[in-house]
Amino acid sequence: MKYPKERVVKLKEEIENSERRRFIRKLTSITALAGIGGLIFGHLTDRSLVPLVQAANGDPLKIGQANTGTLETSLTSSVSNSNAFRADNISTSGQSIGVLGRSMSTKGIGVCGQAKATTGNNWGVWGISQSSSGAGVSGLGVTGVYGWTISDSGVGVEGRAAAAGGIGVKAVNQATNGVALQCQGHALPSSDNAYNCGDNSKRWKLVRAKTVTSGDLAFENDYRFTEDKHSGLLLLNQKGERIARFDEQGNLHIKGDIIKDL
Repeated sequence: MKYPKERVVKLKEEIENSERRRFIRKLTSITALAGIGGLIFGHLTDRSLVPLVQAANGDPLKIGQANTGTLETSLTSSVSNSNAFRADNISTSGQSIGVLGRSMSTKGIGVCGQAKATTGNNWGVWGISQSSSGAGVSGLGVTGVYGWTISDSGVGVEGRAAAAGGIGVKAVNQATNGVALQCQGHALPSSDNAYNCGDNSKRWKLVRAKTVTSGDLAFENDYRFTEDKHSGLLLLNQKGERIARFDEQGNLHIKGDIIKDL
């Protein structure tokens, strides 16, 4: 059946108008849904509209909110040469803390670090400070810093200084006549005849000991008591010359005269 040309044009216009109306209806529906979704999404993301919720056992930790729980929260990671957990405080002012640990127990520990490998150089807690007046690890309390090792060759607390003028471990007591450092055991250098206790500019005011076993006894004017290679004691002057000797029989041998003028 053949339609007149005018009828064909009219049918084509009706079809196009019908398809246009269907497209407009779909677009309107999509826009309405998007508006509703936007309202819902905005409501959920607006912190002023969302009440603060405490995280209970089994809930995820919520950033920017307080989280409470009655069971241990554990994080296990097998990542190598990196961190299982990392906390960065990027504030450049104030007493900003990356990780803060607190314990309210009478036998509690605020922060506990454990290195379980039985070989190699590993640390339970490791602190680094890049400031000339900073501290890698700082402790304040009845026991400022507490370290414990169960290995025969392990170290409870170790401090290292990478600079020539640095201090590996510094103990400070701010109380009057207080004790900065106390040893419940022996205090030993790591190598024999290698390190000093005090120097020319920083001397101990008073040293008390029940028994002192020493090699040479040197004085600030370079006089020295030393052991005689045969027996007894030698007194050397500042030039290293022998000026007196006490032998094992108690005899005194002197280089010069005995002068009575005092």
